[in-house]
Amino acid sequence: MGRSKNKLKIFHGPSNIAGIAGELSRLERDHGLSSISTTYETPDLNSNEDETLDLPKSGLKRLIVPPLFFFKALFKYNTFHFYFGQTFLWFGLDLIILKLFRKKVVMTYCGSEVRLMKYVDLIRNPYASIYEQEVQKQLDKKHSRWVWRLKSAIAFKYNTSFFDNRKIRMMRFHKLFVDRFIAIRDNYAYVNFVIPAKRIEDQILINNISVSKPTQFNTSNKVPVICHAPSNLVLKGSGFIEAALDNLKQEGLLFEYLKIQNVPFSQAKKMMQSSDVVVDQLVLGGIGSVSIEAMSYGKPVVAYLMQDVIDKHCPDIPVCNATIENVKDVLRELIVNRELREQKGKEGLAYIHRHYNKDKMVNDMIELYTSL
Repeated sequence: MGRSKNKLKIFHGPSNIAGIAGELSRLERDHGLSSISTTYETPDLNSNEDETLDLPKSGLKRLIVPPLFFFKALFKYNTFHFYFGQTFLWFGLDLIILKLFRKKVVMTYCGSEVRLMKYVDLIRNPYASIYEQEVQKQLDKKHSRWVWRLKSAIAFKYNTSFFDNRKIRMMRFHKLFVDRFIAIRDNYAYVNFVIPAKRIEDQILINNISVSKPTQFNTSNKVPVICHAPSNLVLKGSGFIEAALDNLKQEGLLFEYLKIQNVPFSQAKKMMQSSDVVVDQLVLGGIGSVSIEAMSYGKPVVAYLMQDVIDKHCPDIPVCNATIENVKDVLRELIVNRELREQKGKEGLAYIHRHYNKDKMVNDMIELYTSL
C-alpha cells in the first residue's frame, strides 16, 4: 500500500541543476505538500532554491557543515530527492544510513554525471568524439593525463571515456539504495546501461525545466535576432554555430546574434524572450532546459537530436533538427522566412502545453513519492 500524500516531507537538493529542485519544491508546496529545496552553494544564474548553506567549495566549513546538516535532515524528512548524482556526503555514504532509517530516495540524473562516452555516446552519436577530444584537451591543460587518470577514480562530471567506469560504479552503488531513478530523453540510455528499465522514470518531464507559464512572446524585430545561451561552449558546439552564422553574414543575410553568458537568470530570460530564434546545441544529441524554456516562450528552436531519442522519447517535438553539416542551411531558412519562424514557435508552444502541464507533472511526482 502506498504512503499518504499528507505525510510526505520532501527534501530536494543539495544541488539545484537548472533550477529543477527549486521549481519542483515550489510546485509541491502549491499542492499542499511539505517540501523544501536546499543547496550547498548558491548557483550563479538560476537561484530559485528555498535556502542555501552558501558553503565554499573547499575548506574546513565544507567538511564540517554537510554531515551536521545531513543528520538534522535525517530526522526532519522522510523522502529525499537528489540530483546530478550528488547526495549529502562524499561518495553517497549517507545513502546507507537513509536506507537503514527506511527513508525513501529518488535520484534525478541530469547529464554529464552519467554520460557514458565509450559505452554509449561514441557508439550512437557521430559527433561525440568532437567534444570528447576537446574536453580532454582542456583537462590536459590543467594537469597531465596521468593525474586525470587518477581523478577518474573519484570524479564523475567530465565527458571523456576516462570517467565512464567511475560513473558506472556510482550508478551501481546508487542502485543498491535509491528507490527510483529519473532519467529523461538522451539521459535514459546512459542510466539504462546500468539500471533496469523498471526502476527508471523517463516521462516525468518536470525535471528538466524551470520556467513560468508557457506564453507567446511576440517580437517586432525588423532584423531577426538569433540567440544562443551556452552553459558549456564545447558541449553546445558554440564554435560550429558561430562559424555558420559568420558564413551567413558573409552571404549578406541580415540578422543579429545574441550570445547569453554570465548574466543573471532574470536578464537571460528577457534576452531569450526578445529573440526570434534560439539555437541550443549541435553535438550532444538531446535537448535540455534551454530548448524547453525557449519553446515555452513560443520561440523556434534549433538543436541536434539523435533519431533514437526522438523515436523513443519525443516523437512529436517540433525542434528544427540540425547537424554540424547542415546548421547553416537550417538557420538560413529561419532567418529569411518569418512565417516559418512563427509556425515553429507556435508548434513549440503547443508541445509545451501538451507535455509540460505543471499540474500533471507535479501530480505525477506525488504519485511517484506515494508509491515508494
